[in-house]
Amino acid sequence: MGLMAGAVGCTRTETVQPPPPGLPTPQNRPSMLSGMLGPKSNFPQPPAPAPVVALPASKANQPIKPETELAFAVPEVEAAFAEGKSSVERDQLLDSARQRYQRVLATDPKNKTALVGLAHLYTRIGDRDKAIATYKTAVQYHPKDAELAYQFASAEARFGDWAGVAEAATRALALDPENRKYQKTLAYSLAQLGRWQESYAAFVKVMPESQARFYLGRVLIDMNRVDEGKQQIQAALAIDPQYADARQFLEDMTAVPPNAQGPVQQTGFTDPAPAAAVPPAVPGQ
Repeated sequence: MGLMAGAVGCTRTETVQPPPPGLPTPQNRPSMLSGMLGPKSNFPQPPAPAPVVALPASKANQPIKPETELAFAVPEVEAAFAEGKSSVERDQLLDSARQRYQRVLATDPKNKTALVGLAHLYTRIGDRDKAIATYKTAVQYHPKDAELAYQFASAEARFGDWAGVAEAATRALALDPENRKYQKTLAYSLAQLGRWQESYAAFVKVMPESQARFYLGRVLIDMNRVDEGKQQIQAALAIDPQYADARQFLEDMTAVPPNAQGPVQQTGFTDPAPAAAVPPAVPGQ
């Protein structure tokens, strides 16, 4: 069908302009990645700690066991970001958790729970360099852990490094080739890099063509390639006329904003071309 026409070249930098009136903005649209992977799946949490147990008074002066340090560190990080915490309280909790992880790593540098927990802490506070360095150390010590590689990809996504996401997701897929979550993450990162044909090929491994074109269209629109994005979403609806998400998105695009100047005109939604029509080619570079 000529879906993959056009050679894939290098990524092109484009000037991003405000979206046309009536077009939902990235701020008021749900995250595409979170929509594909489920709530909170972008940024995996460290493994749940064991229940926190108060230390007996007789052991108060003894060294704290690594498992106890880790059991306290995770809830401290979560508490630091709880609503109502002052900056002083937040800093105290984060410093305490960081020190716990570092004490464990001082005696056991390969401890995966401590490495992931520390990397997650750095990610939460926005310290990209330390977060990525810690994840790299964890992957170096645990190269066969697919979920760890995926968590690395999630951290890269949080910092907007889509090349890093693609690399980490590829590593995760090498360890678990049939994992749908990893495959979607790779596909989305390739789209963010403008590698549309590779992204499409990755998407259709785990979803119907209509859904793959819808996701590509959404990313194209987010990158201000509105006409091309709309064509892909129209193609998705032509392939599957019952695709409610695609239909609703096109209706939202064509709706007249309430504050538009001039007389209000009714803008009806135009049904897509019949499914037999040839869908537009996936964009090149």
